[in-house]
Amino acid sequence: MSTIYLPVVQKPPIEFLVDCGADGGYIDATGQGWLADRPYTEGSWGYEGDSLIWSTPREISNTSDPHLYQTLRYAYGSFGYRFDVPNGTYKVELHFAELYHNSSGRRIFDVIIEGQTVLDNYDVFAAAGGWLRARVETREVTVSDGDLSVVFARGPVDYPIINALGVTKIS
Repeated sequence: MSTIYLPVVQKPPIEFLVDCGADGGYIDATGQGWLADRPYTEGSWGYEGDSLIWSTPREISNTSDPHLYQTLRYAYGSFGYRFDVPNGTYKVELHFAELYHNSSGRRIFDVIIEGQTVLDNYDVFAAAGGWLRARVETREVTVSDGDLSVVFARGPVDYPIINALGVTKIS
């Protein structure tokens, strides 16, 4: 009797790491590759809605990867990111740093993931504990329609922003 060995095949994880506002890829301190920002294309991923980018050469504290926080995407109204993904549960990491305002209460907006408000009247400066300080907010969401959407909606003060965005399938 002969033994047959079958190879163990493991699918690569479904993961999107986006350096919002950046025009090139980036390898972070842990060796993970971050993608350059881009508009949405059918069957893939990207930002949607009229939005702009902004950057600073200033150093960002509270992170081992200040590069990820030196660019951002913003809009005068609302904008978002769309990821065409298989149904399942995903971890969404929202990376923020206030690059413009140097006090709290100057930028307040909402973040809506899969139709649910996950950050209501969010103030990056207050949450991060200051100006030019990194802050990561992590949420788990379930996708049941093959389309993971993250919307940054204008709040009562100034415009919504995002510096980097990570989406990873966990089940």
